[in-house]
Amino acid sequence: MQVGRALLFSLVLGPRCQACDQSADFQIADRFSAAAGLSVPDKLHSGEACGVYMLQKSLNVDKEVTPDEPCTSPSCKDFHNAIFSMACGYSKADIAPFVETLRQTGYKGALVIGINPDVDDHTRNFLLKHNATMKTEPCQEQERMSLMTYDDHPEQVDNTQLRTRQYMGNLNQRRWRHYLEWLNESNYSKVWLVDSRDVIFQAHPFQYLHADLGFFAQYTRPEEWFYEKVEYCGPGQKKADDMRHSNMLNICGGTIGGDARRIAELCEVMVSEIKDLHYDLPDVHSCGQNDQWLLNYHLLKNDMTQPGHYKEGDLFNFFGGSALNFFDEEVRNNWWRHTNDNGTLVNREGDPIAILHGWQDADNFSIVLHGVHYVGQKERKEPGQFGSLGVMLYILLFLLILGLVGTAIYCFR
Repeated sequence: MQVGRALLFSLVLGPRCQACDQSADFQIADRFSAAAGLSVPDKLHSGEACGVYMLQKSLNVDKEVTPDEPCTSPSCKDFHNAIFSMACGYSKADIAPFVETLRQTGYKGALVIGINPDVDDHTRNFLLKHNATMKTEPCQEQERMSLMTYDDHPEQVDNTQLRTRQYMGNLNQRRWRHYLEWLNESNYSKVWLVDSRDVIFQAHPFQYLHADLGFFAQYTRPEEWFYEKVEYCGPGQKKADDMRHSNMLNICGGTIGGDARRIAELCEVMVSEIKDLHYDLPDVHSCGQNDQWLLNYHLLKNDMTQPGHYKEGDLFNFFGGSALNFFDEEVRNNWWRHTNDNGTLVNREGDPIAILHGWQDADNFSIVLHGVHYVGQKERKEPGQFGSLGVMLYILLFLLILGLVGTAIYCFR
């Protein structure tokens, strides 16, 4: 009904529409295609462009853009973009902050999320309400792989069979293959790969994403277990020593964003790196539990150790770029120093930091987004302030000192 009405508008009102420039035509057609699930020629004449626009209006698709207006706003470009995440084993309570704050930024593009096939109706309906595309394959695979242990199936633990079964162990490694498949299913322009349960959005995720491929620091140094994985899971001791002495940042695998083409290239590299790992250790899950050490090893191979622009992408330190990870003590203790007068967390350029990852663990984290108050698990004290526990400790210390002084006076009288 709506399609027929729009085509009628095209025939009747088409001659009255101003001709669109080619870029606007293409953008409107592309957005129409994404919204309505139909294909539209890349180049339209004015009547067709008007018909597309009227169909947009009938579908309630971003009424701000007109046929003769270039697509410049972040929400206008959203139908080219995507957010990828995994939520295996999660319920609505786990992912509601992630999904709700994302949509509240005005983002209207794709949200593709891995979810269990038997997820409860409450969670499924919540995701449908927020126009999420649910993918069950990663979580089904995770359930199958979790049942495959060395003790249960020792005959299957050899390199060839493990590689044939793709990746064993944790979803953190296997998600790269699924992300690559999702990228190949649609013609996206920009993509974020983000965690879900501990992420909220305080700004449009693509508005301030200027890097072709952006990586964001999680800690100031790699963790000690990184070196062990590099040494025993494939690259070897020399490479582990190179990482140990590199003074490199520890880059997070749960906040990566950029052009879809560059994201796909990264996924291909990670898939190839993971296939070459040694899965024939006595502890069959040892090399398959995490991907962050391998991501950082890949960056080290490309000499990407400190913040800056590189051929393979951009590295951002804390409070740089459009994502912030709260795991390092420096960030957890000092995040509040980077808020503006409106209480918005901003980066060094003064732009809102769109993605906040691990916010629950930040000291006294408190932010109001669209009327909802998000509060961290700890309390930060302003300089000169003490909590109730601090006051009690100071009173006890004062009484102890007073008692000691009294005892000393009594003894020396």
